Amino acid sequence: MISDETLPPGITILRQSVVNDYSTLPLKIFVVDDDCDDTDILRQVLKEFNQDFKIWCFDNPETAYYYLDALSNKELPSLIIIDFKMPLLNGLDMLNKLKETSRFDGIPKIIYSSHLNANDINECRKAGAIDCITKSSTIEGTRNDAKKILSYFK
Repeated sequence: MISDETLPPGITILRQSVVNDYSTLPLKIFVVDDDCDDTDILRQVLKEFNQDFKIWCFDNPETAYYYLDALSNKELPSLIIIDFKMPLLNGLDMLNKLKETSRFDGIPKIIYSSHLNANDINECRKAGAIDCITKSSTIEGTRNDAKKILSYFK
């Protein structure tokens, strides 16, 4: 397991949230979003579904990629959810970076963002996103988003 001590200087894991006590379960979700409120809401809504999974939240693509790259194949997540609009690297940049490493090919990747236009969606799909979901502004809408997201678990 990676801790803040194993990361390069200046990079930290935003938070990890264990939905249950089973640390060996294969179902893991990586969420990459610079908005802590959005990740907290999504995490809470996903927990309502009583799924047995771990949720790892990262506030930037660089940290998420570094962490992901350091994992063994057995430890890779079951799903990666990426915000589109972030500073430095955006969601499309992260998809393209993930595409460079073949061992990440089998992980479903979803763009989940408030800011998506038709061109963004097209480019993200070309870069490997299996879906692009526009974030809802209501809890009920977020529940519907979560149902759709959970349908992509491998």
